[in-house]
Amino acid sequence: MLIAPATRLRYLYEGPKRVGKGAPKRYDGKIDLKQPDFTRFELASESATQRIYSASANCVFLKATIRLFYVQYLDAQGQGQSYRPYFSTDVDLAADTLVSYYQARFHRTAEAGGVSDSRC
Repeated sequence: MLIAPATRLRYLYEGPKRVGKGAPKRYDGKIDLKQPDFTRFELASESATQRIYSASANCVFLKATIRLFYVQYLDAQGQGQSYRPYFSTDVDLAADTLVSYYQARFHRTAEAGGVSDSRC
């Protein structure tokens, strides 16, 4: 599913367990989709045209842990020119599989609507 820019997403806390009373820390800051912290993402796949980053996150609206995929499209020099975030509630889904599902879905939609230039 594509993510709206106003969606509230949070990084999951992966640090040391807290000692003492109180609930353990679960979240570690908000995710800014316009400028994500790539140190918290893992590079799932890379090709000449795109890089796919992946991270587990918490979606406040869904009240669930999701898998966030950040697809960065590259220009001829290998620099990021645009991006598109996706997410899945299936946290075990592979990054390449999700991106291929969306590219196939929107390609079919573009053909059915009579659009000759599909922007997948």
